[in-house]
Amino acid sequence: MNFQKILWAVDPDSLQSDINPIVSSYLKEFAKHKGCEICPVSILNLGDILFAVEYGAADLSSFKKKAQLDMKKILKKTDFDHLKGTLLTHHGTTMGDAAKTLLDHAKKIKADVIVIGAKNLKGIDKFLMGSFAETIMFTSKIPLLMVKPDSPKAVNFKSVFYCAEFAGSYKKIFKRLLDICRADSTKLTLFHYFGYGRKSKMPTNMKNLLSSVEENLHSMAKMGERTGVEVKISITHEEKDSITDAILEAAKKEKAQLIAIKGATDRLRTFFIGSTARKVLRKSRLPVLLLR
Repeated sequence: MNFQKILWAVDPDSLQSDINPIVSSYLKEFAKHKGCEICPVSILNLGDILFAVEYGAADLSSFKKKAQLDMKKILKKTDFDHLKGTLLTHHGTTMGDAAKTLLDHAKKIKADVIVIGAKNLKGIDKFLMGSFAETIMFTSKIPLLMVKPDSPKAVNFKSVFYCAEFAGSYKKIFKRLLDICRADSTKLTLFHYFGYGRKSKMPTNMKNLLSSVEENLHSMAKMGERTGVEVKISITHEEKDSITDAILEAAKKEKAQLIAIKGATDRLRTFFIGSTARKVLRKSRLPVLLLR
């Protein structure tokens, strides 16, 4: 997959985590492309430590030095010790403040993708807090690649699975994906779930709806042909209670190595109801590329 400038969000608390070797395997694949630049970035929240500094328990410089040292250790452990990491600081109190700091920097350096190792949260933390990765998901206009601790290590990207939808500027988003895929002769599966749920009634205009879906998918496939990307169309008609399960089952059937999907846009609605992108991110073992 062809990325020119990658912002790697390095978690300073992940020194002993299994996530870094997995993330680095994907970065090494991307780095095979000529001109690809990887920019490791770590974030230090000064708001969490100013109280200790104010009362003499420690000095600010020691916290910064430790954060920089931890990032160097992570880079060395993942064979990226030739890279110079950047330490960003902020005084905020929420993950939203940290996310804004990262996204402002990504915009400044003109990154075309942000790579994050997402944590596997469970229980009440998963419902109430989400994660830093999910906070970025809500707000980033830059494509976001999320890798989880249980994701398989990267190999040559030859099979990408795209969850197609037809709302908003979907053709613009799809064109961006084609630009990313074409450098590796990647096979792209265009998937659309055309089901109505076991507990729902079949729409009376089902035939017309299906015809419209097929027309849109074939139009997107022609875009792929013009770009030089091999595109396969896949429509699932099976009745499913969960769109997420339909997506993951189809991706497995296609032996996909990565799932691409349009990211969530309505943060309040997504928090209370959820979104397909968010649910796929949480349940998928495959890395997930979020596009906007």
